[in-house]
Amino acid sequence: MFDEYFEEITEEQNSIFNIKEWDIYYSICDDSDVESIIFENDSYDNKYIQSWNAFLTEKEAEKEVNRRKAIQRIKKYCFENNIQYKENVSDETFYIGIIYDYEDEEFYPSTCTDHIDYWFLFFDSYEDVDKVINNCKSELNIIFDV
Repeated sequence: MFDEYFEEITEEQNSIFNIKEWDIYYSICDDSDVESIIFENDSYDNKYIQSWNAFLTEKEAEKEVNRRKAIQRIKKYCFENNIQYKENVSDETFYIGIIYDYEDEEFYPSTCTDHIDYWFLFFDSYEDVDKVINNCKSELNIIFDV
């Protein structure tokens, strides 16, 4: 009888895409510092969200800073060791990426780019991948969050 007077309230999933005016979110500045921003639903807010530079929590933003720094250290290692890499390749071209096997707790080379959950650098040879895996473990742990 009283049910018709009450509406069911569904809980919204927390997402950067459904924040509202006056909510606080976080962004990464040019110098890798994390800043808090009050959402005003203006062009700046939309720019940060569309460029994947908006985070719900400071911890998420700091984690992304560490991930980006780890990627740069791997790129530097490749540069210093004459290892060529490609970024964001298509499935149509043969390149070797890196995957993390959660059961074995090990990194492995993979040619199946559709099975690579998140990877950014691709290599021409297994030898180069092995060098990166063997010499950049701490960076890979940060990137793969293990």
